[in-house]
Amino acid sequence: MFLGRKCLLPSSLSEASFVFQEVDAPDPTASIIENVEHVEPAVALDAEEAALKVENEWADHVQRLSQTSETPPTESIYLLEFNRYPEAFRKALSEGSALEQCRVAL
Repeated sequence: MFLGRKCLLPSSLSEASFVFQEVDAPDPTASIIENVEHVEPAVALDAEEAALKVENEWADHVQRLSQTSETPPTESIYLLEFNRYPEAFRKALSEGSALEQCRVAL
């Protein structure tokens, strides 16, 4: 049985007077970007060094995966063979919206 919202409030709140205070809203046109001056220049990696870094990170990731007890997720692959190749079938594979993500991924 629902008796209304007032019955859900303690008696001290239902008879209390609330005080509202107006505050100034922040200026929406004020800049939120802070200019920072760095003492040292930014690091620049040449292509060879960047390639080595990526290779090391990949090897570390593979090593971590091999040390976990969890098996990586697998997905089933189905190989289907068709005896006929009508125009509607070819068009569904090459232009159909159902397989568009697959074609893009290739």
